[in-house]
Amino acid sequence: MNTLAAKVSRQHHLFARFASVCVLVALALLLLPAVARADGYSMTQTYIGATVEADGLLSVVEGRQFDFDDDINGVFWEINTGTNQQGGTAGVDVLSVEEEDTAFNKVDSANKGDSGVYTVEQTGDGVRIKVFSPHESGDSATYYVSYTMTGAVMNWADTAELYWKFVGDGWSADSDDVEMEVRFANAAAGTAAVKGDNFRAWGHGPLTGDVSLDEDEPMVTYT
Repeated sequence: MNTLAAKVSRQHHLFARFASVCVLVALALLLLPAVARADGYSMTQTYIGATVEADGLLSVVEGRQFDFDDDINGVFWEINTGTNQQGGTAGVDVLSVEEEDTAFNKVDSANKGDSGVYTVEQTGDGVRIKVFSPHESGDSATYYVSYTMTGAVMNWADTAELYWKFVGDGWSADSDDVEMEVRFANAAAGTAAVKGDNFRAWGHGPLTGDVSLDEDEPMVTYT
């Protein structure tokens, strides 16, 4: 496991609530909207760890490495919500923002040049996070955003389904080298996962991508 993946995995286990039993679900993921807009950067690595909790809450940690080719004051990080296929509105609760091993403080407002703080704004399309972290051209920085989401998991008569866009096309730069893991809280203690039966997954995105299922964990991995 690479450094970014290990950090996300460790951080995710710190805040995720592993509760009771989760029956295995049919899973569909759109790898196409967390969105950030900033000029003068590339994202050379992205790792996302998500856990479907027993109550349907989705716990997520995103880690992204930014390489800057311009002087910047920080980055925007937008998490789109919208509605699911059942007509329900998704909601996002931002839990924390970190750079490397430094936790940022949430504030109501901040100004250009501020550092180590972030703001969260509700928009018509979701949640916008402004991360205040000045860097010079040539710097690299890795940020971690932790949040929970309601409405991404839908409960049907015969199954439950996670159908959501985690990597959007609205960034100013491509998300390169993306890996994502989806786990299910305490699922191993409940109904056994059987690939192709009660445990399925699809990915919609680049044709070079890969989707794999581990029915022992159980876990879905997207690259």
